[in-house]
Amino acid sequence: PGELFLFISKLIGVFNDCREMIRFEMHSLKYFFTASSEVTNFPEFVAVGMVDDIQVGHYDSNTKRVEPKQDWMKKVTEDKADYWEVSYCPCRLH
Repeated sequence: PGELFLFISKLIGVFNDCREMIRFEMHSLKYFFTASSEVTNFPEFVAVGMVDDIQVGHYDSNTKRVEPKQDWMKKVTEDKADYWEVSYCPCRLH
């Protein structure tokens, strides 16, 4: 019994150490789409991508381009050439 207790104590210690090293965090991903007509100097269609309420991408029908809005997002996607086209695919219809 004493050895079992010692083993379980060590196991719990290892688990606690691992739990401190591994962090699970919740994040939010939201897309906002806006359509308009006959508004002077405003695109007919705008899409904005947000992660944790921070804008990470933008598309509008005037430029017909998807633009990353955060340096970290540019870096994360730089080796994924089609990321913006795939992620904002519905925007390309406008």
